[in-house]
Amino acid sequence: MTRPPDRRAFLAASAALAGAWAAPAQDAVPTGLVTGQSDGAAAGNAVLAAGGNAVDAAVAAALVAGVAALPLTGIGGYGGHLVLARPDGTTAAIDFNTTAPAAATAEMFRADATGRVEGNAHLHGWLSAGVPGVLAGLQLALDRFGTKRFPELVAPAARRARDGFPVTRGAAAAIRAAVPQFARDPGSAKLYLKNGRPLAEGDTFRNPDLAALLDGLAANGRVDDFYTGRPAAAIAAAFRANGGLVTAADLAAYRAVEVAPASVEWRGKTVHTPPPTAGGLTVLQALAALKALGWDRLDAADP
Repeated sequence: MTRPPDRRAFLAASAALAGAWAAPAQDAVPTGLVTGQSDGAAAGNAVLAAGGNAVDAAVAAALVAGVAALPLTGIGGYGGHLVLARPDGTTAAIDFNTTAPAAATAEMFRADATGRVEGNAHLHGWLSAGVPGVLAGLQLALDRFGTKRFPELVAPAARRARDGFPVTRGAAAAIRAAVPQFARDPGSAKLYLKNGRPLAEGDTFRNPDLAALLDGLAANGRVDDFYTGRPAAAIAAAFRANGGLVTAADLAAYRAVEVAPASVEWRGKTVHTPPPTAGGLTVLQALAALKALGWDRLDAADP
């Protein structure tokens, strides 16, 4: 298990943050989805073409990206989801960040005199992982704002995990960099190493276990089993066997929640982002600083 290279790269690639853009006013329906992962974008656009709304498309895109964006995102991760332009003109955000397991303590990653944590345990391995929120957040988004059901939207992701896809140059580089961590974990080695060597650009990556998990969730119609059923029991057992802290009780207790977005006014418009811990607050801080300097009153065409 390894953490994404950095939060910014994760958020840029996470299809959970996908946004839909509007067509011209005379045809005001969502016509395109923009994500940081091309396969996810294709899945989301197919959902739009089939009559789904922007939330349906974002969920399908996130699920595909969770399979295909190997070093950046997945259903074991975290996210934040912003819903814009509801029919009544209001906005809403869903917080589905990772939470710490109940057994976590403030001292578990104590650094030495040089500022280093022994074994980089805060970055790699079973102790570094928390309770995953992606599936719960996507399900809540569907329940509150979607029009289609989870089984239909997860099908492209399950198919991609089962049939496989070529490893990209970026993914190959990330896999090479993580070989020391992968070699110590049998599950990771099975996925990312072939005869002890890292998968290279152009190799086919398959994840049949993930495909089976997604198919099982689809058969149940929702993601609930991931948190309370056999998958949850298997996840908890793996954490227990490998010195991690996430338990079945932690998984069962997880809840994605709807929260109020953070916002700032700029030139007569309101800019919304998910609240912390999402990184959008940085954008609002920058705009607020520019407002304090009077930039919002300057001619936009003035260099």
